[in-house]
Amino acid sequence: VSQRLLPGEGELELSGFIEALPPGVAFEVEAPCAALAPLGPIERAQRVAAATKRFLESRLRAGKEAPWSVG
Repeated sequence: VSQRLLPGEGELELSGFIEALPPGVAFEVEAPCAALAPLGPIERAQRVAAATKRFLESRLRAGKEAPWSVG
């Protein structure tokens, strides 16, 4: 567990990484966030998934291309 934050909450420019991916490529999120350590695995996964979905949806609202699906 580290001091890393959830997708879209930190300073790392994730948009640049996503834009560099070829269309249709699968990617996964790894977010060992210390603040979530006390939670159970299902709650942690739900929070990481929700943060990731918010981040990707914010890109869509900003007019960025969507080579992924948000499910």
